[in-house]
Amino acid sequence: MSLILVIEDEEQIRNNIAEILTYEGYRVAQAPNGMRGVQMAQEHQPDLVLCDVLMPGLNGWDVLLELRSNAATANVQFVFLTALADRANARKGMSHGADDYLPKPFSHKELLETVAMRLRRAEELRVRHAKQIDQIRHNIIYALPHELRSPLTGILSCAEFLLMDHPTGLEQNRVQNVARIIERSGRRLQRLIENYLYYTQLEIAGNDVAQRADFQQHTLTNPGAVIFEAAKERANAHSRANDLVLDLENAPVQANEENLQRLISELVDNACKFSEPSTAIRVETRLEGAVMALRISDHGRGMHPEEIMSIAPFAQFQRSLFEQQGVGLGLAIVRRLTALYDGHFAIHSAPQAGTTVSVTLPMR
Repeated sequence: MSLILVIEDEEQIRNNIAEILTYEGYRVAQAPNGMRGVQMAQEHQPDLVLCDVLMPGLNGWDVLLELRSNAATANVQFVFLTALADRANARKGMSHGADDYLPKPFSHKELLETVAMRLRRAEELRVRHAKQIDQIRHNIIYALPHELRSPLTGILSCAEFLLMDHPTGLEQNRVQNVARIIERSGRRLQRLIENYLYYTQLEIAGNDVAQRADFQQHTLTNPGAVIFEAAKERANAHSRANDLVLDLENAPVQANEENLQRLISELVDNACKFSEPSTAIRVETRLEGAVMALRISDHGRGMHPEEIMSIAPFAQFQRSLFEQQGVGLGLAIVRRLTALYDGHFAIHSAPQAGTTVSVTLPMR
């Protein structure tokens, strides 16, 4: 049932409105002033706000501006309740972003008709927004992969051709050097595209009950083998195979091979990028009660607390000081994957003291 927030400094009027709406089956929250109304709107995110204009302290205009400036409440349906029923004040309310204007005194019928109309409008906007999001998701999942992968396949094919079939002598070295640059750049772009698409799919799964349930139905009987191969592959890609230390305890976990491989790949890739060669990268798993605890540690530059708190896709920390490739999707992917399996994700790090990323996965 829809939640309606009534912001009104006159207690009798506020109680009367709440009584009428409650009798009609709506959930109602009440605020005696504008400041409290803003707080309650941000806390509870109502479907509709009914707000008086002339109130001491934060008046109705200010309440509306506060709500419209906050992302959580920017689109909430907002109706002014006021005795200032002239056309000029009505226009002022609309210019501030109000959705409707109900002059006092109003009848039960007028109140209920206004509420019903605004809630219908809110539902229409939600449906329209959902359709837009679905269309964007469809384009990302089905159209974008083809549009991005097709030209990239051509680039990589040409690079491989140049590496295999080229002139001899000095020209040979030049061609090969150019081909290697093309190939490395193409592979980096390929990884970025795949990560972007993968993260998008995780976000969709996280907001879809059926897809989330499907994630949790899989059991991987030998996760140690997947962890071993994925860690070796990433370490080899960075020429850090000798730095890798593996200490693995094995047991069936709630995961599938592709997702666990991706999780390990991203964590080892980060550890390689943000630590110096010839320093250890440790990958260990421990069976702790009903979960498998996975820890990947490096001796790199570490992270500041505020960097850990602000992990998000497309956020790369200290880019002005360090030029590692990537856009910060790796840790965001790991955190999202862990959440989909109802696991726990944590980072223990300090500047110049290395980083340990801990992930737990339910055992089967």
